[in-house]
Amino acid sequence: GADPATCARVLDQAAALHARYWESPKLREHFWIANQAAGPRMRHRMYARARKAFRERYAHSLHGGRVTALAWLDRNGFALSEALHRDAPQTLLHCDLRFDNVFVRDEQITLADWQMVGAGAAAYDVAYFLSGALPGGFGSNTEQELLRGYHAALSGGGVRDYPFETFQRDYWRGLFAVLQVVGATDAVDLGDSRGLEMMEQWVERLLVLIARVPLERVL
Repeated sequence: GADPATCARVLDQAAALHARYWESPKLREHFWIANQAAGPRMRHRMYARARKAFRERYAHSLHGGRVTALAWLDRNGFALSEALHRDAPQTLLHCDLRFDNVFVRDEQITLADWQMVGAGAAAYDVAYFLSGALPGGFGSNTEQELLRGYHAALSGGGVRDYPFETFQRDYWRGLFAVLQVVGATDAVDLGDSRGLEMMEQWVERLLVLIARVPLERVL
């Protein structure tokens, strides 16, 4: 994780990327840019298959609003996945935007590891990044400041007709989409103890953010 100022710098870089390819025809010209809309149902099936193992592994983190959010995802996972990719404008996504793939040097931010690059909702990259990068000790005000900063940078890059309220709804949907991904990591070799520790912290931070989501406004 990192402090909010560093998170904001990374999100500015992501906004520049997203703005450049916003609804671009280039997204359909290259076979190697995978469209995330192709597999939302498969993603939820993988999550549903791993749900029992996920809940057993992270039982110590599941309480209160987190349990309510997971129950909501169980009921609405298919609809949520389809809504995110149906309703949100398409752009180029990094798809693995976490601090292991970010280099910070002076004023320069460099994003590495593009093997999962795809086309989809910009808010997914934002949700993916913040859920892993923002320590749970920072409150909802910090989260909102980072979201508004990203949205301002996106607008500054020329994106129009994408109000903040719509972006925030897509971000909430993106948080649940990220949960579907990390909730199925029982099938992934996380390597040494560092990989396990990273996932432990990621899940905890993600659950903090998801517990804040007003579920009645997601779909």
